[in-house]
Amino acid sequence: MGHIGHTVLEMPAALAIGLSGRRTAVLQILALAVAMAWSIPQSGGAQMTQPPMLTTTGAIQTVSHAEAAKALPVDVVVTVEYYEAKRLRLFVSDSTGGVYVSLASKDVLLMERGDLIEIQGVTDASFRTRIVGAQIRMLGRKGTLAQPREEGFRELMSGREDCRSVLIRGTIRSASPKPGSAKDMVQLMVQMPGGTVRVYVENARGMDLESLIDAEVEVGGVAGGIFNGRFQLMQTVLYASDWRQLKVVRAARVKSRDLPYTAIGDVLPTRFMDDRTERVRVQGVVTFYEPAHMVVIQRNGESLLAETHEVKPVALGEVVDLTGFADGNDAGPKLNEAQILPTGRFEQIKPQPVKYGEAIGGNFSDGLVTIEGQVLSQLHNEISDMMVVVVEGHPVNVLLWTGDRPQLPTLPMGTKVQVTGICRVTKTDSWGTSVSFLLEMREPGDVTVAANASWWTVTHLLLLLLGLLMVSVLITGWALVLRRRVSAQSRRIHSSMALEQQRSRLLEKINSSTPLPELLEDICGSIGGLVPGLDVRCEVLEAYRFDSKQRKAAWQNGEERIMPGAVNPRGVNGSRNKEVLKVELTEASGATLGNFRARCQGDKVLTEEEQRALLVGASLSNLALNQRRLYERLNFHSTHDPLTGLPNRRYSDMRLEEALRTSGRRGHLVAVVYIDVNHFKQVNDEFGHKTGDLYLQQIAVRLGSQVRTGDLLARIGGDEFILTAEVKSMEDAEIYRQRLQRCFEPVFQLEEVVVHGSASAGLAISPEHGTTPEELQRHADMDMYAAKEARRLELGFRSVGVAS
Repeated sequence: MGHIGHTVLEMPAALAIGLSGRRTAVLQILALAVAMAWSIPQSGGAQMTQPPMLTTTGAIQTVSHAEAAKALPVDVVVTVEYYEAKRLRLFVSDSTGGVYVSLASKDVLLMERGDLIEIQGVTDASFRTRIVGAQIRMLGRKGTLAQPREEGFRELMSGREDCRSVLIRGTIRSASPKPGSAKDMVQLMVQMPGGTVRVYVENARGMDLESLIDAEVEVGGVAGGIFNGRFQLMQTVLYASDWRQLKVVRAARVKSRDLPYTAIGDVLPTRFMDDRTERVRVQGVVTFYEPAHMVVIQRNGESLLAETHEVKPVALGEVVDLTGFADGNDAGPKLNEAQILPTGRFEQIKPQPVKYGEAIGGNFSDGLVTIEGQVLSQLHNEISDMMVVVVEGHPVNVLLWTGDRPQLPTLPMGTKVQVTGICRVTKTDSWGTSVSFLLEMREPGDVTVAANASWWTVTHLLLLLLGLLMVSVLITGWALVLRRRVSAQSRRIHSSMALEQQRSRLLEKINSSTPLPELLEDICGSIGGLVPGLDVRCEVLEAYRFDSKQRKAAWQNGEERIMPGAVNPRGVNGSRNKEVLKVELTEASGATLGNFRARCQGDKVLTEEEQRALLVGASLSNLALNQRRLYERLNFHSTHDPLTGLPNRRYSDMRLEEALRTSGRRGHLVAVVYIDVNHFKQVNDEFGHKTGDLYLQQIAVRLGSQVRTGDLLARIGGDEFILTAEVKSMEDAEIYRQRLQRCFEPVFQLEEVVVHGSASAGLAISPEHGTTPEELQRHADMDMYAAKEARRLELGFRSVGVAS
């Protein structure tokens, strides 16, 4: 085989080996002639520049992505390090390094680890430059295997050791056969300091996998990885050709079958992680921002998603710095616990028009893209708008978080639209290949209509067919058979219309403030009226009847409490009639909320219309339960502090304004007490944020025990609290303030830490110190700082006492 100019003549390896000397010479002459003909420009000018032949793996690895995409010729003599015929996977090496060879043919080659071979092909751009179009010739002797170098997890994840022979040391966390493998392959998950490495071992027949669990091992093999569509290394993989490349350094201290039993409820406390991930800082232009949820930035064609709790206003197009902790999923890297630092500069990021294949391939994961398709369906609710767009024959979900934003306009099915948003890969396979994605829009303006829907919609066609049917009925003279069919069709249409009317009315009621028991009773009653002879009921397991304090406590602690009992809006209690339908009501997470049941007397067979009506009733009941749960939870979290459960600043300001409006009419004075915890920063610095959180929670409990019914205590900052109260005089307000300060006198027992707490409190009273919330809060703040300074002058600085 020869290489002249840009032409590469390829010949199957088996054919090349089997040719006689004479036939080989003839073919080489023909190949030379064809190559020379291709190398001469058609214009008759000068010879084309011949690219350099790459003859070592080290030279291949130094080729840039742009150069590798030009299909540079390769001719290397290398040693086989790993070969897996079924998955067309081949790693080879020489004295200068290693390289991956992409095999196109599924023919099994008779080679194994250590064989010396010659490969002719061309380069291709990947995470590291690889060889494609490979033609392999067996040289009939053994080569020199690369000596493995011991590497750590950080070095493996850097990608610098990709395709090289490495040695790792770690503890086996799981060992299992690899399904569908051709050579008795097993998969090991090896825990190293810093992370977990997936190891594939071929020719593992006879290995005692159970004895390897929790054993400390050394494993040699070729470093590979799982990559996303942007050639980013998401997980390190090690390929070992034989079980002899694994050495047990220390057997497991206790075999899995000899471990003591742990109660199911005690499993989670056994979890322990030593995360030493360092905070990093990146800069980019904001292309998506959802406060308290996530932010996406883009810079130089690269995108990064960051999860954040920040709620500060950030504009699209603003250049920001993000600091956070690196994490990743199968789709790409991301930051956790991100902090947003605006720079005050702005840049314009234009969305990239993409096709479906580019988006599903993950090339633009978390990037700002524009895609074109036809509207298939839309769904509006209180917090989001969902639209399904058909792109090149594939359905694509498009999402817009509405909240306080305007909703998307309702578009007829078949409308051709252009949608701009963040391409979010939602699911990948075990090798990191994207299999589904959705588009998250930033605002309603991200949807533009490219072409209106055709008049020939399904609805119009149905109406046209109905008209033709009516004409046909008139022409046939109401024949008996046709009259029967028309009668049945009319009944179905009437039933569907009646059901649709009830459904529309109930959907409006679900979106109203109707109490839940009344709403469920209306749903069951309406559906029962459409299906006579049935006892329809909605049994709710979720305790909607417990008081608001219990519900708030459950939400504050993140609990989803399922309690016994039932709401039975309709039907006879204790009925033993035959059950004809039971539908489980669930929330989005899959947790059971209750059941929608229908019973009847005797043996009744439900018609298709009756089954549809009951299923609509179950769907409406499920929607009503989830809507109420979502509304009440969001309403609570928007007005309360998640750490202490106290109202937040927003709620406190609302109550203060209301109290000032009604104080004159009720004949009371409005007092504002501003409370600042002394030395709170010292507690945080010396004992950590967990102790600081416990300190704030106990302070909230103590202060709350001193607050009268009708008054409002709120947490408005890190260590700041404010009380809004109605008092009769300045003396009453002063007594109130002193009572709040005295609750700091008993020591605070915070697990193993004892804190001698104190606080400074400022007082303002209306109308003496102001008639607006701002004036009262400003005066109370000034009074608090005056009290803090007076305490410092009187007592001096007192350290926080601590005892183990």
